[in-house]
Amino acid sequence: MLLTKNIKLKAGKLSLKFIGPFKILKYISNSVYKLKLLSLYKKLYLIFYVLLLEEYIPKRGIELY
Repeated sequence: MLLTKNIKLKAGKLSLKFIGPFKILKYISNSVYKLKLLSLYKKLYLIFYVLLLEEYIPKRGIELY
């Protein structure tokens, strides 16, 4: 999950605190990751600092992808 604290989304005050989940494409370093984003977020840079990421814990019976 990606923290939207510094990302400007069109929803304004009603925007979500986290978006995702996204797959990790590459570990750049211990603190930087490259993510596979949806085409909806094509204007965002693909590389994010680890503090902006949160582990996604799926609910029972729900699968990703």
